Amino acid sequence: MTKRTLRKTLAVAAAMTVTALVAPQPALAGYSDTGSLKMTGYAYPPALGFAITGHSSVGAGGFNASYDPSGPMAAASFVAYCIDLVQSFNWNTAFTVTETDPNSLFGGFKAGALDRLYTQHFAAANTQTLSAAFQLAVWEIVTETTAATYAALDLDTGSFRATAGSSTARTTADNWLQALGAGASGGYKLTALVGPNNQDQMMATPVAEPETYAMLLAGLGLMGFVARRRRANRTVLNLGA
Repeated sequence: MTKRTLRKTLAVAAAMTVTALVAPQPALAGYSDTGSLKMTGYAYPPALGFAITGHSSVGAGGFNASYDPSGPMAAASFVAYCIDLVQSFNWNTAFTVTETDPNSLFGGFKAGALDRLYTQHFAAANTQTLSAAFQLAVWEIVTETTAATYAALDLDTGSFRATAGSSTARTTADNWLQALGAGASGGYKLTALVGPNNQDQMMATPVAEPETYAMLLAGLGLMGFVARRRRANRTVLNLGA
């Protein structure tokens, strides 16, 4: 292995290790556990305003959130997206939520559409406009009452319509929605955080592929090997002195 390849592998392993440490950790054994959720601000402020049919003007964008489960998993900070246009919340005020399976909350088609949306676009929704587009797409999926096929998911028809606001964000969301059925799925475990008196949010935890774990272990092994070599070299130099 060349030094360049070794450095690249070590960098990948280190990045994956950091990701594993900071990723949100919902209860992996099942749903129905409770916890404390706090919304701390917009992830890419300010939120973009949109006119939504049946609602007043709303701000769209991902939230910075922290979740402290009552189960054995550690507290987590993550980017949340709203799945509830009826209730609200207060910033920096914790409220109790229940970890809920999106399939039981929305049904199979909508849960599958959310799975595909997160797998294909969540990681890249890292600007104000893209985050707003992602939120619009989430709202379209969970709110549209007539959607039973991917072709029916758009912001211009049906019970959920975005009639004003950033045209770039709206067009991006529509393009994502129309192409969902042909794209990948299964990249995240989705957990709906549902509260009786506060706005429901979605948490996404990356699902690592088996080869990802293998690469991580190999990278960590190489890091250990390099550390041992460096210690051995220092010992030789000290003896030679």
